[in-house]
Amino acid sequence: MGINKEITKCIIEIITLIFLVIFTYPVLHMIGESEGAKIAEYYDNYEASDVTLYYEKKADLNNLYPVTNEYALNNLDYSIINVINNTKENKKYSLMLIVEKNSTLNTNYLMININGKTLKLSDCYYTENDYITYFLIDSNTIEKNTINYNKIYIWLNSDTPNSEQNKNLNINFAILDKINSLNS
Repeated sequence: MGINKEITKCIIEIITLIFLVIFTYPVLHMIGESEGAKIAEYYDNYEASDVTLYYEKKADLNNLYPVTNEYALNNLDYSIINVINNTKENKKYSLMLIVEKNSTLNTNYLMININGKTLKLSDCYYTENDYITYFLIDSNTIEKNTINYNKIYIWLNSDTPNSEQNKNLNINFAILDKINSLNS
């Protein structure tokens, strides 16, 4: 009986992702150059229309604690995520931070720095389903046959209350290929 529940759950998740893609693509097309992307896939290394996300280095986030922005950028571990375009055309993509719903840490206290730009995660565009919240942390264009390197820091802001200590955070990154081609 447990196997049937797991199969049903997988089918529902697949159908949900299909509907999200079908219904958000027209919205993304209307948004155009804005940073309003609202969907991503959830995989370790992810490919979207020949644009690939690859982890060169994953930060150890086991001991997040409240720090200032300056301290975080000078002392904390960071991730390096490469976005690779192996096509013969330029591609526009969005980099998403995925937070699993089973995380107990309140994301309102998370800070992120991507390539020198510091953001409060709760200020980023986001969407969610029953299992995952997707945060848009960067939109960019990648030239044909190139790699974009992304250096990413994540930390708790210095105002994080003690009640958030020792809570878990389950995250991942994904990309969304927003437009099939630009300036071939």
